[in-house]
Amino acid sequence: MNDVQETVVTRDAAKIRQQFHGLLAKANKEHPRPADVEALSNLLYENKEMELWKNVMGMGALAEHTVLEAELGAKGQGSRKCWEMRLASMRSALGQGGASPLEQLLIQQVTLCWLNLNLVEYKHSNIMKQSITLTLGMYWEKRLTAAQRRAETTIVRPLQAAVIAGVSVRTINRWVESNRIHFMETADGLLFLCVNSLSREALPTYNRQV
Repeated sequence: MNDVQETVVTRDAAKIRQQFHGLLAKANKEHPRPADVEALSNLLYENKEMELWKNVMGMGALAEHTVLEAELGAKGQGSRKCWEMRLASMRSALGQGGASPLEQLLIQQVTLCWLNLNLVEYKHSNIMKQSITLTLGMYWEKRLTAAQRRAETTIVRPLQAAVIAGVSVRTINRWVESNRIHFMETADGLLFLCVNSLSREALPTYNRQV
């Protein structure tokens, strides 16, 4: 009896997912019918436990996808796959698998900022090798500075900070206790660290190692 019930539930779930994808395609048209948009909204609400929304790429992943698509285009699909694997490996190293939802958002932001910074660095280096106008040179200097600031102001959790700085979590905690890096603590005790101050603190450690 239980097997029969499970089979029915599975079939119902598959039917709902199929209905979801059909309505999603209709609602994503340039001028969708209000009835289709409302039907999609009702389906999502009535089946909240299925989390159908997870079938749609998150904004962080979409931003990453858009950046890679814009930079590599149709001819760079091989390189794009390699970059996707590199970014996924970085997120794994930063502990995304066992992270809380908030930490997952922060990790996604860290890797996206890292990707943008590296792309701007690459473009800046190529541009500066050429004979360019002062205006163009200043434009790329400003773009690079903006990308660096954005990456440096990202906040991370102690475990991710330890990976980025190449030190132990215990060292990170000592830096926090001695106010050597900028941090904030939420009401429920979550600790977040500023990558900018972290990178400044980690540099002497790196120099001692080399």
